[in-house]
Amino acid sequence: MKKIALAAAASAVIATSAMAADITLQATYNLIAPIALSENTELSFGDVSGAAGSQCVLDRAGTATGAGCLGGSVAAGSVKITGAADAAITLNVVGSSANNVTFTPDFDGTINSLTGGDLDIAIGGTLDIAAGASGSSLDYTVTVDYN
Repeated sequence: MKKIALAAAASAVIATSAMAADITLQATYNLIAPIALSENTELSFGDVSGAAGSQCVLDRAGTATGAGCLGGSVAAGSVKITGAADAAITLNVVGSSANNVTFTPDFDGTINSLTGGDLDIAIGGTLDIAAGASGSSLDYTVTVDYN
């Protein structure tokens, strides 16, 4: 009886092995170049009045207007974006406020593609001066993400 049970068990193992199958498949992927940002031109409002309530507006072409704009070296900012060619992107520029001075950036919010893999964007903005203003620079942040 032991022989019959042993033979049945061996037969079941052989039958199970004969029914098994393997397959090797491929997992595909597309490596996307990381986004890189670099400053081409530093944004400069030039000479700005320190009087409370002064405002200087710098357009993306580099022209400063407003009672608070006093001349000097003026330039719109320029940032180079590089990454995957023709990739869909989201662009955002955020200003800041410190020492009673506020910077509100102006940029082309309709940019949504990294045509050809690189793109230069122009950045202007508005500088608002409050009472007690001090300092000579403010940070701003450019963020670019793939969609």
